[in-house]
Amino acid sequence: MAETSALVAAVATAPFGLAFIDGSGRWHSANGRAAAVVGARPGTLVAPAGLLDTVHIEDRATVADAIASLRDGLRNEATIDCRFVHESGHVSWVEVRLWWVEAGPEGIDPVIACQLQDVSGRREVEERYRCALRDAPIGTVLCTPGGLWLEVNRALCEMLGRTEGELLGGTSFTDVLHPDDRDRVFELFASSLDSSPEPGRVEARLVAPDGRIVWTDMTVSLVRRPDGLPFYLIVQIQDVTERLEQAEQLRDMALHDPLTGLANRILLSDRIEQARHRTVRSGRAMAVLYCDVDDFKAINDTLGHKVGDEFLTELARRIQMVLRPSDTVARVGGDEFVVVCDGLEEPDQALMMADRVGEAVDREMTIDEVPLRRTVSIGVVTVEGGDTTEHSAETLLRDADTALYAAKRDGRARHAVFTEELRHRTVHRHRLENELRVAVEDQAFTLHHQPVVDLATGAVVGFEALLRWFHPDRGLLGPTDFLDVAEESPPFMVELGESVLRLACRDLRVLRRRFGEHVWVAVNVSGHQLGEPRFAETAARVLEEEGASGSGVHIELTESILVRSDGSAIADLREVRALGLRVAIDDFGTGWSSLSYLRCLPVDHLKIDRAFVANLSDGGEKIPKAIVQMADALALDTVAEGIEALEQVDVLLGIGCRRGQGFFLGPPAPVDQVQVEPQVAAQLSHLAASHGLAGS
Repeated sequence: MAETSALVAAVATAPFGLAFIDGSGRWHSANGRAAAVVGARPGTLVAPAGLLDTVHIEDRATVADAIASLRDGLRNEATIDCRFVHESGHVSWVEVRLWWVEAGPEGIDPVIACQLQDVSGRREVEERYRCALRDAPIGTVLCTPGGLWLEVNRALCEMLGRTEGELLGGTSFTDVLHPDDRDRVFELFASSLDSSPEPGRVEARLVAPDGRIVWTDMTVSLVRRPDGLPFYLIVQIQDVTERLEQAEQLRDMALHDPLTGLANRILLSDRIEQARHRTVRSGRAMAVLYCDVDDFKAINDTLGHKVGDEFLTELARRIQMVLRPSDTVARVGGDEFVVVCDGLEEPDQALMMADRVGEAVDREMTIDEVPLRRTVSIGVVTVEGGDTTEHSAETLLRDADTALYAAKRDGRARHAVFTEELRHRTVHRHRLENELRVAVEDQAFTLHHQPVVDLATGAVVGFEALLRWFHPDRGLLGPTDFLDVAEESPPFMVELGESVLRLACRDLRVLRRRFGEHVWVAVNVSGHQLGEPRFAETAARVLEEEGASGSGVHIELTESILVRSDGSAIADLREVRALGLRVAIDDFGTGWSSLSYLRCLPVDHLKIDRAFVANLSDGGEKIPKAIVQMADALALDTVAEGIEALEQVDVLLGIGCRRGQGFFLGPPAPVDQVQVEPQVAAQLSHLAASHGLAGS
């Protein structure tokens, strides 16, 4: 009896809800806290009322099953979360823990003890968490430390293209992880069981049912039980496939040419370094081929950049087709390509590859119904197998570019091989280029003038201005010593041409004081000047600034420049003539211009090339005579160049040419020294008389 009283007292004073029910679920007794937890008035939890009477209708079957399983001896205890409906109508969540008691209060035996605890707050938190989990934009999995999935959210289902039911039907991370990533992920799971509270991260691939690979960034956190033991893992899974693809695209863009897809200069340098290392190890040779399409600019200028891009894309494909799979092709400039090949038995194999590239390029292609054909110039540098000399990618590219320059200079559509001699010549040219720019700034250029003479009277009618350079170390230099280098820089030639025109205008004042107001001075114009958009405008400005009249200045340009130029050159010449300047075609007879073309040109003089004049003494007057007759028919003057002897003057007078220049008549000289010797003038007058031209 004392024990029973003690048990009743313990139940009444327990700090939690405690009650007893029989095997049918009817209340036997309960403390005040139990009544409060289920929303009943004190003293009302007694038979014949039962536990199930206050349980929410949707949860009764679950609670009834638990009671029956204890009553039937199927288990000794059970814990259930269920809802109770209070007398006030309020619903609360209660954790109900049931277990058998061998001796209940007041001697009743057996009974089922019920521990009742209000868990509404916990359930609210859990519901919020479930909502957050369900709606989270990042895929989330609750799983056991062994990887078995307990709960998943909508984002993960969408990521893998599977339903929640499919993923929770015994699915483990093993089933969805890429085989190559499983060990890393499970190692992270294992390490997460340590005492460190920091979440772990790993990048891994998941495999969708359709075989699609999903790159993910996983963050793993451990949730522990109140007793500190591992409960479950929360794995947050972010799909980073798009980000990685974009990063890969950026890497690809950083290493490849966007137009052709070929390697760019950055990747090319790396490939050259790799080939260099293999050459040292393998004992086989390597080569770098620097390729430049000849006259590609004309395609862009005449047909547009779209056609130019299509042309380059097809060119890239053709070059790749004739090379080995192990070779690298890169586009390093507008129309510049570089080929890197190693594993060559002999360095000479590089020349065979250069020939193949040249043949691949030099085939006609049709773009937008326009047939196009171009050649390529190639610079080749080779490295012997086993050569341990330090050759950086930058050095090899520089040397190949040097050889390319030589191929261009030698006529294009060919290849040239780099040599040390070639390097020395290139260094010399670069030094000369720098010195030329300094010379323009320092006004180190001057003009020598060669007289143009009336062959019948010996009178000076004009002068050709010839450029000279006072070099600080080499003395006075003529055009053959530097002009070919200057021609390689169009902007420099335009600047130099303006300087020459300005000097000629100043010298003209001196020449007219010495020889009369009728004389003129002729300056040579390069193709770069004629192709410059403001050529006529520049000429007009210089004439005005120097106070010179257009009639006192002639410009000379070679026949080859006119043949190669487009219609804009003719327009420029017309503008120049409108200023009063006269135009002469220099070296006429060497440029293959037709009579019909000549009739369209706004020119005033034809200058017979010195090569034809040199052959006059050997009966070679047919071509000069034809030129004179053609000029007469077009009302043009003729001037013979390179006259070296009186006998040549005799022939020229006989075919009707009245003007000439050359060393016999007067060599080039400074403006204050140029002259025609009196005895030469006398010889000309005497010869003219024999042709019946005396006094003309």
